Amino acid sequence: MVQRNPWDRRRAPYGSVRRRTMLALAAVMVTIAAPFIGVLPAYAGIGVSPIPDFPTTVTVGETFTGRLNLINNTTPPESAQPVTVSDIRFYPSCETGNTDCLGGIEPGVFSISGPFVGGPQCHSLFSPAGVLLPAPVPVTFTITETAPGSGIFLVTPSARLDLAAGEICTIDFTATTLRVPTVDLSVAPGIQTQALASNTVASPLSPSTVRNTGIDPLTVLQAATAITTVAVPASAPVGTPVHDTAQVTGLVSPTGTGTVTFTLFSDAACTVAVPGGASTVPVTAGGLATSANVTPPTTGTYHWVATFSGDANNLPSGPTACADPAETVVVTAATPTLVTNATPATAPLGTSINDTAMLSGGFNPTGTITFRLYATTPAPPRSSTPPTRWFRGPGRPSPRRRPPLGPSPSTPPAPTGGSPPTAATSTTRRRARRPASTRSRTSPSPWPAPRSPPWPTRPWLRSATPSVTPPP
Repeated sequence: MVQRNPWDRRRAPYGSVRRRTMLALAAVMVTIAAPFIGVLPAYAGIGVSPIPDFPTTVTVGETFTGRLNLINNTTPPESAQPVTVSDIRFYPSCETGNTDCLGGIEPGVFSISGPFVGGPQCHSLFSPAGVLLPAPVPVTFTITETAPGSGIFLVTPSARLDLAAGEICTIDFTATTLRVPTVDLSVAPGIQTQALASNTVASPLSPSTVRNTGIDPLTVLQAATAITTVAVPASAPVGTPVHDTAQVTGLVSPTGTGTVTFTLFSDAACTVAVPGGASTVPVTAGGLATSANVTPPTTGTYHWVATFSGDANNLPSGPTACADPAETVVVTAATPTLVTNATPATAPLGTSINDTAMLSGGFNPTGTITFRLYATTPAPPRSSTPPTRWFRGPGRPSPRRRPPLGPSPSTPPAPTGGSPPTAATSTTRRRARRPASTRSRTSPSPWPAPRSPPWPTRPWLRSATPSVTPPP
């Protein structure tokens, strides 16, 4: 048989009494407060929510239309009267959700410019002194940065801005994305930031003013880029340094940290890199980059490949195609030149001579140079004496040399003065011309050809020099 602890029997009645007492007190309190609950005044508030309206996603360098909405969400009883909006401030990029972006302003992400267009419900209903106007007066706006690079923009109305219950004043402007924010508010792709606005609201039915804040999250993406390259030169003899040039386009607000990596390959698949053929160089503000010089080791076809690394505001681009014709370099064989010098140029018989050669324009030549010496004998001078002809035949002198043409030795010299000589006094010898039928038609010689006798004779002989004697 299980026995109970006597202390348990004592505590149980005590606990039950305590619970019953507390429940009774609670019932009394509800009974006393019940008549007053229905007559307590409801909480009433004034407010105009300043809500920025940016695109969900923007890209660095993109220009778009932004909007600031001022929404009157005042509740009764203050909603029975229009409220006045003042001290409107806009923070295009804010890292916190605090009022007036305290501790989170990031300047330089966006620029704000006109035209600034106010909506139809942006108007003045009261004069500056608070007197109700007979008709609403439209209000225009200007948006200016408080200081260059501050990231705080003041939205200034041209007159008092009054909004009745439920009215929405819209202010349109032009915004440009200048760079990517440095602080990312989310782990989602891209860089997340938020636009924030604040304003002050006053109501004639409330003794105090209210400062309201609104935010609009958005994502900022890097600008897209492209890279084009040209190999210099496109063809060169082996041993000539070559390099590559790159132009990166689409850069927006480059930070100066972007680089281009160049690699020279010796195969068509761009898998075998040339030793020492890779270099990484920074990109200029204009997007230009030039690789280091590389000397291909052998003849053949080489291919450059270039890649842009990107930076905080710009996406990477490349690599360029391996088969890009603009990135191909054809290396041809070198064409050396050989210059020789014989030493000495002139020497007496029996003197040793030699030759030296200088090879230039080659690339790592390993061949040999062969020297050969040749002797040349000068030809004998040609004689200027007319040839002598020898004739043999009956009744003809042998040898006979034809006398030269010209004046006879007995011809007197021409007179140096007075009247010219007459034909009767001329003693010039003239040779009688034979009939045309007996003259040779083929011999160009000015002497007449010898007549052939009717009987057989030995052939006539011709001597190259006058010292030759006729045959017997």
